[in-house]
Amino acid sequence: MDSRAKNNFFDAILFGDVELVRSMLNSHDGILKERLYGQTSLMIAIIGNKLNVASILLLKSDEGAQNKGVETTLARLAKDYLDIVKILLPKSDVNAQDSNKKTTIMYAIENDSYEIVKMLLDSGADVKVCENGKTTLQYAFNRGNLEMVKLLLDSSVDPNTSSVLATICAFDYLEIVRLLLKYGADPNKQCSEGKSPLSVACSAGKIGTVRLLLEQKSIDVNIVDQRRMTPLMDACRRGRLQVAEHLVSLPHVNVGLRNCNNETAIFYAIRTKNLDLVKAVLGRVKPTESDRQTACEYGTAVICREITLLLRA
Repeated sequence: MDSRAKNNFFDAILFGDVELVRSMLNSHDGILKERLYGQTSLMIAIIGNKLNVASILLLKSDEGAQNKGVETTLARLAKDYLDIVKILLPKSDVNAQDSNKKTTIMYAIENDSYEIVKMLLDSGADVKVCENGKTTLQYAFNRGNLEMVKLLLDSSVDPNTSSVLATICAFDYLEIVRLLLKYGADPNKQCSEGKSPLSVACSAGKIGTVRLLLEQKSIDVNIVDQRRMTPLMDACRRGRLQVAEHLVSLPHVNVGLRNCNNETAIFYAIRTKNLDLVKAVLGRVKPTESDRQTACEYGTAVICREITLLLRA
């Protein structure tokens, strides 16, 4: 095709000249193979919001074939082109992955496009597909979108996939945590680093999430990670006073457990130089001479004196 005809074709698309577009489609073979700035005619019509033109182009094209190996048109529409997505769905592989390994539903979730996500699910979108280990459920909670998370869970997404509960407990998404637990998320399922949801919440100081997790009957309050760190140790290491106070108030929390370096919760409390935190832990366990030495080396003079007095008592 000569450049003049190509320019006229794309001008007609950009100006929404339906009749001229239709005429050129009928009179120029292979015109749909032409691209403008690397974009197909269909994408140009959609980007320009010329939906009537896009509908005509869809009838003449197989956009899936045009975009093999690159980001699919359907994925690129997942933000807010609901009407065009409806037209394009029958012509596209709803589970096709683009060059970034992302599917259309991942793009739609990323853009909080609830209606498009629902439409894609109804059309057979596979919610189990991962993009570099990242699932659709992770995309939804990354947005903090409670409705989207519920929509996916209602579509049989496994709440225990990829340790999503442990990951989300580091953030202020209490209602999403509550929803995941309601749908059967395991409160003790550890992530690849061995951290449980409770350990993550304690380390992040998310007291509301900590309280919610502790309400679960199956929760293991003394669960350890790969370094044998307990939730209480994590709370003390990060100086989370409110969380630590709540944990030590529970009779089944073992304050004296030691990690792989033979360190206890009081060791981490001392190193924060937080007297209130040290007192909270010492309310449940008698200090040792080793604790006194740690206090004198890493703590404050007040903490060292406090532990020395307790040892003499």
